[in-house]
Amino acid sequence: MRVLLDTNIILDEILKREPFYDDAVEVLRICESKNPSLAPHTVSNIFYIVRRELSTEETKTTIRKLLRFVDVIPIGYPEIMAALDHETIVDFEDALQDVCADEYDAEYIISRDSNGFAGSKVPIISPSDFIAMFNR
Repeated sequence: MRVLLDTNIILDEILKREPFYDDAVEVLRICESKNPSLAPHTVSNIFYIVRRELSTEETKTTIRKLLRFVDVIPIGYPEIMAALDHETIVDFEDALQDVCADEYDAEYIISRDSNGFAGSKVPIISPSDFIAMFNR
């Protein structure tokens, strides 16, 4: 199964954000063997936000661990232009993630922000629904 992980899922786990932490841990546990992906800007966003809480070295170590099992989708000019010209997703960051998920042929974008992805080419699934799908 190919999935793109939204930034909020990763941050929930790294920063132990409640009440989302347990679901984030379980999503990452399930995804670890499923080759999940991230948009490239997600990595820099994670670094920027986590660096406020952890040291630079701790942040780098955390990202290195994440990248052991998560693919970063390569993008360039065409994908950036597609995100800028996205007809249904207004937020550029979300539009770029949608374009990346589409490029990756992701089956789902796992996110707590389904409203931000309204009009996505790729179906959005919440962490709890994703977990339920695998616990059937």
